[in-house]
Amino acid sequence: MVRDRTWMLVATVVLVTLFTLTGGVSAAEHEDEGANFDVEITGTNAPITEGEPLVVNATITNTGDVMDSQQIHLKDDNLEIVDSVEHPPVTLSPNESQNVTLRWQTGEGDAGDTTFSVQSDDDYPRGSATIEEGAFFNISIVETNAPITAGETLEVTVDTTNTGEVAASAQTWLAVDNATVDRDGLHIQPGQTVRTQLTWDSSASHVGVRTLVAEAEGDRVEMPITVEEGGESTSEDASAGGSDGGTDSETTTSETSTTSTPTTETEATTPESLDTDPDTETAAADAEMSTESEGDGSLGVVGTLLALLTIGLLVARRRV
Repeated sequence: MVRDRTWMLVATVVLVTLFTLTGGVSAAEHEDEGANFDVEITGTNAPITEGEPLVVNATITNTGDVMDSQQIHLKDDNLEIVDSVEHPPVTLSPNESQNVTLRWQTGEGDAGDTTFSVQSDDDYPRGSATIEEGAFFNISIVETNAPITAGETLEVTVDTTNTGEVAASAQTWLAVDNATVDRDGLHIQPGQTVRTQLTWDSSASHVGVRTLVAEAEGDRVEMPITVEEGGESTSEDASAGGSDGGTDSETTTSETSTTSTPTTETEATTPESLDTDPDTETAAADAEMSTESEGDGSLGVVGTLLALLTIGLLVARRRV
């Protein structure tokens, strides 16, 4: 009896142990299930000069059991993200691999031996690269002869400065409305500023406000300029001539006014006569009639004398 109980206890312990072991293995297997993106850095374009992009190549492999999608990031030596594979993210089936290319645009101050990393959600190996000192340029527009008249040449004076640590050659460009119109090649020492003049020949089709751009190896500055109509200067001269012509015109008008003064006076007099007192008008009419009567009376006396003289002559003739 005791022996049976002992065997039952042993069997129970064995079963519990087997169940526990089986359950543990299943849980471990369950935990192992999922995606795992391993990252391998396969190469770079280093060494580079600061200001150039550091290009990093990597291979991403899904060593897990399920398909997954992840964003892959390139981080600089400050662990800041400088480039990513985001849209679309890298999507891999189990045991599938994909090559990616990421870029870090270096700048002034990045020179030296530096580190970087390529990261997935599961892995983040680091790499190293050498970035050499480079030249950096700053350009500014000193002056222009704008505004100009269509057909004239725009003259633009620019200063180009090498703010980097090494001597280098640089191209300066002049563009109008994003079209390059002039350029010049320069070799500038560190800290040196070179002044040059760039030009552009305008035409009638350029009348209006245009965008002027000066650029030197990555640095650029822009400003608006005005191209006026070609006839504007002529118009100003014409306006000046028009003033002289206007004077002549005024003189002519004055002379014409003088000539037409009697008409003006007559026109001015006519309203005054309309405003004359009616009694005055009647008196004037009576005087005029009296004058006419007197004239008629004088004529009557002369006629009477002539008639008497004729009668006297006839009488005398009969007596003879």
